[in-house]
Amino acid sequence: MERLQSGIPGLDSVLKGGLLKGRTYLILGAPGVGKTVMSLQFLREGRSQGQRCLCLNLIEPSSAVADNAKSFGWDLEGITLMDLTQHGTKSIGSYEVFAPSEVEGTPIFKQIYSAIDEIRPQRLVLDSITQLRHVSVDGYQFRKQILALVLHLSDIGCTTLLTHEPTQLAKEIYTGLAVDGIIRLRRELSEQKSVEVRSLEVQKFRGSDYRPGVHYFRFKPDGIHLFPRVEVKRDIFEMSDVQLKSEIESLDNLLGGGLELGTTTLFSGPTGVGKSTMLAQFLSKAAEKRKALYLSFEEAPSSILKRNDGLGIPLRQLVESGHVHLEYVHPREYYPSELAGHVRSYVEDGCEIVALDGIRGYEFAMEPFGSPVNNLNNLLSELGSSGVTVFLTNEVEVIAGGELKATETGASHMCDNLILLRYSEYEAEVIKLVGCLKKRLSPFEPELRRVRIHAGPKGLEVGPKLKNLRGILTGVPTLSSNHRG
Repeated sequence: MERLQSGIPGLDSVLKGGLLKGRTYLILGAPGVGKTVMSLQFLREGRSQGQRCLCLNLIEPSSAVADNAKSFGWDLEGITLMDLTQHGTKSIGSYEVFAPSEVEGTPIFKQIYSAIDEIRPQRLVLDSITQLRHVSVDGYQFRKQILALVLHLSDIGCTTLLTHEPTQLAKEIYTGLAVDGIIRLRRELSEQKSVEVRSLEVQKFRGSDYRPGVHYFRFKPDGIHLFPRVEVKRDIFEMSDVQLKSEIESLDNLLGGGLELGTTTLFSGPTGVGKSTMLAQFLSKAAEKRKALYLSFEEAPSSILKRNDGLGIPLRQLVESGHVHLEYVHPREYYPSELAGHVRSYVEDGCEIVALDGIRGYEFAMEPFGSPVNNLNNLLSELGSSGVTVFLTNEVEVIAGGELKATETGASHMCDNLILLRYSEYEAEVIKLVGCLKKRLSPFEPELRRVRIHAGPKGLEVGPKLKNLRGILTGVPTLSSNHRG
């Protein structure tokens, strides 16, 4: 069956190809949610394809609709706008026959049919049919009128959007039964009352499959953009045996040679222990041959570059050469699916490595939109199925001692490699330690090594295996009994 492009970025993906030609769809939503804007995008797409387009305005005057469209830089030339706001305020008589040629007793319906028969539109918007209910004698007559209208539009092959208020649809469920599809728009505040959340849900789509669930959207300068919910792919990318190396011999030996391409690695530990530095070390070496995307959720790019300059890690040069794209993601800037689409665009452009620095910041940013862990899992699954190498950092609350946890959100199961950094106290000095707790594709050395971070070209140093100590992970190691004086 032939499909039509909707004109709303992202919606055709949700609809598995677009709207079905010649069908009638209900756009459901409260005032101000974006029904009219979406409808105009639908008509502008039709105009771009040389189709006859008609917009019948029953609530807002056509002049106001055209003026509001200018806020998006749109001109509506070539789209027929018909103002019916002054019609149908009075109802006369009862409705007995509803063929197009026999609606003389209903001025507003007569106007609608006359406009349709004159223009013979291929795309039609009727904004809003809630007004039609107000001018109908009763619910029974209204249902007959709507059914006749839908059948007539189907007969002439017109693809139609009817806007409607959700409270009225609850009273007139027959309207939902008569149309071929229902697309619901919502505007809500997050649970914390701090973020405005706009979403779309397909509640009915006769004759075709669609992508279920809630899909977020926002207004951009050129109209509504929809960000389809990430679908977890089941195809598993065959991981490579090629390893990415840090070029720090002791660290690479600890990891059995390095980190395999296509795997996801989590660097976990308390604040200041060196997680981001270790990530940057691996990333800078890998980015000499491969393009990388570095998203920071907690630290500004200028700070990241300055810190790595001081450690002799050439991240700045890689950013300036275009091998690494470094970006700060401000909390609440993206919807989860919007961020996934943003990352996907870089992957499609050739990025083979993605770094997410600060998944606690990611979780804070995504909390208003459902489970952050589920959203992160979906993103990592999509990247993994595309063969992308992923680096993550995670901050834990415990500085030293206490209960040992890789993460405090249960995110460690998503990773192929888990590298733990930790503080410990030894001989009245706070020292940093690194160990590998998990590596799926190759063996690793189950030992702890001391980490030092130096200024200048020496940078990150990982020492040999710590010997003759026990209780290191408790935060207060002691000499083993056979080495005591």
